[in-house]
Amino acid sequence: MIMKAFLEQLKGYRHLINKQQLKTLRGQALAGDVEGARKGLQKILDRKMSKRDMFVNAHRGARYMKDADYSAQFALNLKYIHKLEKMKAGD
Repeated sequence: MIMKAFLEQLKGYRHLINKQQLKTLRGQALAGDVEGARKGLQKILDRKMSKRDMFVNAHRGARYMKDADYSAQFALNLKYIHKLEKMKAGD
């Protein structure tokens, strides 16, 4: 049950972390080390995101939206990511 809950939680971070990190954390949880995967996720989220990663992740969040305008969704995702980075910097 704990593993299933973590995998559901991990889906919510798809637009903030890259594919390789997502696959690594998912594999770690499936192997039974859910606590280690949680620690890894927290460590990834605490890191400062590069500008390139911000754009890539905003694009990944916007490109599969079926009922939304891509450019508007991209702008919203980018704004959201910038807001998160500012909040992390303010801690």
